[in-house]
Amino acid sequence: MVVTPEVDGKLLSFKIAGTYNGMVLIGDRETGSWWDHITGECVDGKLAGKRLPVSPLLHSTAASALGSHPNARIAVGRQSVPERIMSVSLDWMRRSLGRFLLPLARSTMGDEDGRLPRWEIGLGVWSDTGSVYYPRDIIKKKGRLLTDEFEGRQLLVYLDPGSNVPAAVFIKGGSARWEEDAIVLSDGKVVRDGALWDNAGNQLFTHRPMQLVSRWFGFALTFPGCRVYREKVRP
Repeated sequence: MVVTPEVDGKLLSFKIAGTYNGMVLIGDRETGSWWDHITGECVDGKLAGKRLPVSPLLHSTAASALGSHPNARIAVGRQSVPERIMSVSLDWMRRSLGRFLLPLARSTMGDEDGRLPRWEIGLGVWSDTGSVYYPRDIIKKKGRLLTDEFEGRQLLVYLDPGSNVPAAVFIKGGSARWEEDAIVLSDGKVVRDGALWDNAGNQLFTHRPMQLVSRWFGFALTFPGCRVYREKVRP
């Protein structure tokens, strides 16, 4: 997620403060308040009830980013020695322990939603009025793309060919099909390199819902009672 670190016109600075719903919890240094990094909501502290502006951050590749933004600058961060040690340690834990939650993280989780396995990975989509979870395996089974209705609009959910990560974009009805690494819509528009293009090759405004690639437990705990996309069984 992209978080704008400003509340009531005041710029805040953040650090990792702990875990919440089994995931990372961020805290601001100015007031000591704790914030949900997905919804932007302050869950505890002096600013409880306030909300940071958030927007989705799409997973992509450098090649895909340059395909839709040819003049983009690519920033490569340089880690300090402590950060490198932490990264290596976390990577070793991930590879060695696999699907394992530390007791501290587990203690911050409420009752889990058993409709899907805890470690199922997929795309969560939400708004102020509803939320839906799209398991990655179902998207893959559907030919790497599917259409659904969300907030009264048609939503295209697909696996990005460059990153192999699910993403979603609103479209104006009709069908969709793959042609090499692009999705061709029935109205002639094309989804390619994370952007929407017309049939003349002009890039169009891409309207995307709030979305997050997440493990099932994290999304379900953040959005209790969310709808789960199920593959329709033909009679």
